[in-house]
Amino acid sequence: MTLAGKESRFLQNLSDAELEAKLLRAAHPDRAAEIGSHVREHLVRFRHLFDSVGSAAASSALLDVGGTGNLLPMYLDDLAYSFVAMANKWRSISLDPEYLAEFISPERFRCDYFDAEAESFPYADASFDTAVCSEVIEHLKYDPAHMLREINRVLKPGGRLILTTPNITSVTALYRLLGGLHPQVWSAYTGTDGDRHNREYTPGEVRRLLQWAGFGDVDIETFSLEPIPLKIKLISYWTFLPWSLRGHGDMLQHRGEYILAVASKQKSVLEKYPEWLYD
Repeated sequence: MTLAGKESRFLQNLSDAELEAKLLRAAHPDRAAEIGSHVREHLVRFRHLFDSVGSAAASSALLDVGGTGNLLPMYLDDLAYSFVAMANKWRSISLDPEYLAEFISPERFRCDYFDAEAESFPYADASFDTAVCSEVIEHLKYDPAHMLREINRVLKPGGRLILTTPNITSVTALYRLLGGLHPQVWSAYTGTDGDRHNREYTPGEVRRLLQWAGFGDVDIETFSLEPIPLKIKLISYWTFLPWSLRGHGDMLQHRGEYILAVASKQKSVLEKYPEWLYD
């Protein structure tokens, strides 16, 4: 079973090539090469993501914050959501409603552009059963708490949030740090607004932040896109051995490159900011 508590069993029967084809069937031709490269690199992440989202109950609505339009057929056709809203900060041909209408009925989706860390989401309270926020929070520069507060607002009571983000305490991050390199997955300046990672998180920070944002039953797991080389595993083991000998055996847990968190909305956000994250 997945963290979500229900399985997308159809994924188990899909080869990587078949899953890739599904994820690219609605990719805009002008971005097909770029999206194809990204999908192939992150195919493991997409498997974890869609397994955790799971098949929809009847008449369920989903919000994807930061996703691309090529994911719509997976949400609507394969996972059987009745309605999906795709939200992004930047206009993109991959979210062009006229193009996407060739693959999906226009009544079943909408595409919105707004700044998730500064603006109110253009949705009524309790509009969605599920929210997806995959590889977004690490890009935010000013106010990730605002985004989570708004996601909480537009989710129904008991609605689920599925969030993924790089793990700054992965064994590969430790290996880079010990080698004199930057531990983040993507810290390079690109000249493109929002492209680089402004802050990566630890699994414990993700749990703490989601609990602050009114979410409970927070399940955390980590995973890597590729098998971890033995030398990196050994270096990690020997680095954490002193803590393990002192009774902190959990130091070797949650050391994959990416964090996957699944949580359910339990209450509204009461405090404006989590003090441990803001100064």
